[in-house]
Amino acid sequence: MSCVKRALMFIGRKKTKTFLLFMIFVVSTFTIMGAWSVRKASAQVRRQIKENSDAKVTLESLDAEDMLNDADADGIAHMENVLVLNRVSQGLAYADGFAPVDGGGDGGSGNVQFHGYDDMAKDSPFEEQVCRIVEGRKAKGEGEIVINHVLAECRQIKIGDVLSFAGGQGQKVSAEVVGLYLTGIENSQTDEVFTENRMENQIYASCDFVRKICGVEQYEKVAAYIRNPDCLEQTAEEMRRLFQEKAQVRTLDTVYQKVKYSVQQAERVAGLIFALMLLTSVFMSGSLLCMWMRNRKTEIAVYRSMGIAKGNIFCQMFLECALLYMGAICFSALCGFFLFPGVSSRIAALQDAGNAARLSGLDVALMWGIGTGLLMVLVGIALVPYFRKQLKDILSEMEG
Repeated sequence: MSCVKRALMFIGRKKTKTFLLFMIFVVSTFTIMGAWSVRKASAQVRRQIKENSDAKVTLESLDAEDMLNDADADGIAHMENVLVLNRVSQGLAYADGFAPVDGGGDGGSGNVQFHGYDDMAKDSPFEEQVCRIVEGRKAKGEGEIVINHVLAECRQIKIGDVLSFAGGQGQKVSAEVVGLYLTGIENSQTDEVFTENRMENQIYASCDFVRKICGVEQYEKVAAYIRNPDCLEQTAEEMRRLFQEKAQVRTLDTVYQKVKYSVQQAERVAGLIFALMLLTSVFMSGSLLCMWMRNRKTEIAVYRSMGIAKGNIFCQMFLECALLYMGAICFSALCGFFLFPGVSSRIAALQDAGNAARLSGLDVALMWGIGTGLLMVLVGIALVPYFRKQLKDILSEMEG
């Protein structure tokens, strides 16, 4: 009779003992999978926070005559930890075809002030809620601008209109109005404010558009967004060495540092629980298998007296445990697939990683592989005393 048939016969015959071992496997695998899913969700949250932290190093030009330029921006962009740049520029242009809101002091020269950004949603008054879009949207392309709502009302300008401007070197450019904004302080300005400095005459566009109309490639500020916020200070220090006399370097990390420690703590606790559950499960399963094999020493002696090889006996005992373990891990994985995301979402630090806590097929396969390997070792350890003894010694113990 093969070891497979003997294993199946034993499982069918000893229902109580096999059910007890099966339940031990279910509890062990379920708790281990739960700790693993929480640890996996914690790691996923930490990765998401790193990717979306918006940690950045800002460089602000110190000298208006020697501002940051394209060569400086390219050098910053090629640094190892820099993900993307947001260049901030500013320049004057002449309003061609419409009149800005008149100010004082300069006699109404017709100039407007342009502010350029690679990404207007960041590092701008719109991000800081100083300016708010009241109609349309922020400018994205080179030929798009956002103007003040008061200026639009005074000069009958609507969304979709194309305005023309003249640069200081005679170049003329046009852009489409895609948004109108307000700051709330337009009416609090005095009449002495110069025309180009009045809030109504501040126009926001892309950085490339401002460079095109002003004819220069100079930037008041360059914001370098960092790939790994853990290396924020090292990257800032490298920039200080390169631009120590040209720009003031500052760091900003408003998200990652606030939640990093809570997420790391959850990840460490989950890792500790996983290790403790694994050790506890190994101890419980090993103890139960040792007692099981002790009660089956008569069966082992009979098999040996029949000339069945020790390896064949080991295969039978291991196969019994492996079949029960496979059923347990399938049952635990099915329960965990539905329960773990909900449990993880109740943990404050992991609320955004419910799906990350869901077990994947790779996770289940990994658990099955590790568990099967441990079972092989535990069954071998439990059988060692009865394989090392002489058959006559086992039989004499049975008679005694």
